[in-house]
Amino acid sequence: MSRVKNQNNNRTLATGGGNATASGVSFQASVAALLAGQAVAGISVDRRFGLGAAKPGALRFETEAPVDDILVELNTGGWVFVQAKNSLANQSDLTSELGKTCDEFVRLWELTANGTGKHGWDRPLQSGKDALVIAVGPTSSGPIKNDLPQALNMHRSGSGATMNNSQRTAVANVRALIDEAIAERGAKASFIKADEILNFMHVAPFDFGGADRSASEACLANVLTLPSAAPAAFAVLERECERRMATRDGISTSGLRAELARSGVAVKAPLDFQADVAALRDKSARVSGTLLDFESTQVGGIDVTIDRTCTAACVAAAEGGSFVVVGDPGSGKSAVINETARRLKAQGKEVVLLAVDRLQVETLEGLSGALGIEHTLHDVLDNWPGSGPAFLLLDALDACRFGKCEALFRTVMQDVLQLDGKRWHVIASIRSFDLLVGQEFGSLFRGSPPDLTYVDRQFLAVRHIRVPEWSDAEFDDLLVRLPALRTAVEKGGQKLADLARVPFNTRLLADLLTAGATPEDFKNLGSQVQLLDLYWNKRVRPIGAGAEQCLRNTVTSMIGRGRMETSRISAGANTADALDQLQRAGVLIPVNGERDVAFRHHILFDYVASRAVIDIDDIPATQQLMRSSQAGLLLAPALSFTLQHLWENSGDGRPRFWEAIALLAGDPNSDPIARTVAARSASDFPRIDSDLNGLLALMNGKKPDLAFNSLRHIIGSLAVRLEDEREAVPAGPWCYLAEGLAPYVDKIAWPLKNLLISLIDRVGDNAGE
Repeated sequence: MSRVKNQNNNRTLATGGGNATASGVSFQASVAALLAGQAVAGISVDRRFGLGAAKPGALRFETEAPVDDILVELNTGGWVFVQAKNSLANQSDLTSELGKTCDEFVRLWELTANGTGKHGWDRPLQSGKDALVIAVGPTSSGPIKNDLPQALNMHRSGSGATMNNSQRTAVANVRALIDEAIAERGAKASFIKADEILNFMHVAPFDFGGADRSASEACLANVLTLPSAAPAAFAVLERECERRMATRDGISTSGLRAELARSGVAVKAPLDFQADVAALRDKSARVSGTLLDFESTQVGGIDVTIDRTCTAACVAAAEGGSFVVVGDPGSGKSAVINETARRLKAQGKEVVLLAVDRLQVETLEGLSGALGIEHTLHDVLDNWPGSGPAFLLLDALDACRFGKCEALFRTVMQDVLQLDGKRWHVIASIRSFDLLVGQEFGSLFRGSPPDLTYVDRQFLAVRHIRVPEWSDAEFDDLLVRLPALRTAVEKGGQKLADLARVPFNTRLLADLLTAGATPEDFKNLGSQVQLLDLYWNKRVRPIGAGAEQCLRNTVTSMIGRGRMETSRISAGANTADALDQLQRAGVLIPVNGERDVAFRHHILFDYVASRAVIDIDDIPATQQLMRSSQAGLLLAPALSFTLQHLWENSGDGRPRFWEAIALLAGDPNSDPIARTVAARSASDFPRIDSDLNGLLALMNGKKPDLAFNSLRHIIGSLAVRLEDEREAVPAGPWCYLAEGLAPYVDKIAWPLKNLLISLIDRVGDNAGE
């Protein structure tokens, strides 16, 4: 029931609230609960409002609008303005309850006709989209309950001539009250026509002691897990609406559903969302099954799965909110994401698990199609049944390294994080490098790291968990359970043992052992590139030249399409049965119903791209490739592999390596991603003094400016490494470089100063230990 408002012709927006009688508030709460029930059930708003298939999306109570009892936002963008009157008579005085309501309609019309949409509802009303409703109780007079609703319908349809005397009298009385309210407001309301307002007016009688309560409960029963709980559900909605009336608050459909769930009333998804919820649950189960491959290490017939200790940190962090799982390539992020999802689900939580690298789409419509849902992912999660925290886990976010796909998933995560009630927490995995250069992702997860045991110091302002390499206990457990792998690691020496600490490398070694490699094959392996070279020689070379051409086709097509998958036709063109053999060898895997192919792991894409499409002997071509179609981020890891291969094959002083670095990092027009990768590689690889001779030689070479320019970026990258990985950086080579730069101090004063500061800081730290 509307409260009695002080008549003030200079006031337009409503300012009061919460002073109605107990019986009036109860009727208003019941009307609101009926509308809330329609929202929860996902059905059209009350047909008497004349709005067709429009559905309630959110309710607000005691609003700033002149018609303020209940404001219903519809999914069509329309609005329903409801005044609830438990008992209303057909009186002709403007100070009567009917007169006050007519005055409120006039003030609302004045505001909407001249409104800018600041409040959403304050814009010109549209026929068939918006409605002004007087909800009346069973004790209202006959002319109000019976004659006026019919008369207003006839007026809208243009059949006023067919009205009987009672109907004609009822509508004439309302018209007179509207005209009087217009006159009271003076010149500012003179443009308003009573018949225009009448076109939007509806009177809806309700009896919540009888048919309307039963109908509302029947509506709710269709979406409850236990239909017999419908009376309790309607009572919950009445109490919640009454509570929010007192606080002049609002609530969305998802908020209503959550309130029911919190009150112990289990709610199914709305009817038109139930198929989508089932589709996402099925998709999650299939993704989980696919990701199981990343959790196991197999040698021969022995299959071992190691529980990662960092998973417990992820599960604990999930309760506190959204976060990102970071780590180096191959550290096991997919396995951790999958195990985290499994543990959360075992706790009874709602979980949706998706693999971004299998969702190479660029639009919300395309994403819905790939997921097999009719609505957007955001809307399905908003209508998801249940209460309490729920979790959207996105694996391999780094797979969307291209603009449109990246923008899509950034929007998806942002929308989900802003859902009403903040129920859904987002957990996404991404390579550390991709998070570093794609800072838009990091901005979605602002906060402090939840567990200081698993921190990447590059992201201290990002809520994250870092997935490390195998811990000592994990690695020892793995080797005990896989004796053949232990033998290979022991015979390979310390460098191979260090390599095998990375889960991807471990599985690569296991794959090679299964394929027939002997422990002797792993001797003298000192880098991941060398391990991948061995994999190439064992898995690809035996197939023949067609396999190499097929892999080149695959990578080139992926770059052209801007996604980490391509069609079988493009991949296998002119290579006979090489594609089928590469799939049998496990290098490529079928996706999208076997229409397309992808690499089994992103690292394999990176390595193949480094061999098949990046030509380090033609730096201009490499630069052009990195810039084309925004491919720089996609090819950054591949360039890193290429530079590592060049380092290992450049001989004493690494002259060819440093020439490439000078061109990639020293050219002002260089691709920014290529420059970052080059600088990082240059700061990472040197271990002995002579490793830097090639760089010093360039200072006195034909193009010293390129060397001087590159030095600034190299020293900047080194400073970051000294901050984050101090113990892993040998100081000797950089002290040697500082000494060698003395003759060029006038050219490189600032980089040299920064280098010396970093080295002095390191010496100071060591002195204090």
